[in-house]
Amino acid sequence: GSKALITLKDKNGKLIADAKITVLIAGRKINLATNSKGQASLSVNLAPKTYDMSISYAGNANYLKSSLMRAITINKASSKIKASKKTFKLKLKTKKYTITLRNQFSKAIKKAKVKLKINGRTYSAKTNSKGKASFKITKLKKGGTFKATIRFAGNSYYKKATKKVKIKVKK
Repeated sequence: GSKALITLKDKNGKLIADAKITVLIAGRKINLATNSKGQASLSVNLAPKTYDMSISYAGNANYLKSSLMRAITINKASSKIKASKKTFKLKLKTKKYTITLRNQFSKAIKKAKVKLKINGRTYSAKTNSKGKASFKITKLKKGGTFKATIRFAGNSYYKKATKKVKIKVKK
């Protein structure tokens, strides 16, 4: 999701605390309240693009109502692959290697396709609800240390990510 910080001030620049504000964005109506610093945090999960956002304050005994229209741009979130070097025994026919894919807020990226390339072969997997993907490496039938590259090509919400690791196979 994306986050925005909204600050409510009067015409003299004084912060307005504990005020109720309403935000309209992408057909959603979101009710928020400002904190002691006159700020409200907006968290939305929207596809990357530019949206019109309307912010309104109904006013109170001390302040008149007000509203503001702003364009807000949601950018693709960054992604990060967490993968470590791993050692397998040669006798294992299927070597299971697991990685984790997360966004910049350390939240799991679900149902994302990831690829692992090692020793000239490419393996594909999909992340689960915890952002974990397991590759079943079946064609490493000799010992040695291999360079592996894990890639997430990105999607409509997240930027691409790449991670290189070493995978060792020993007798």
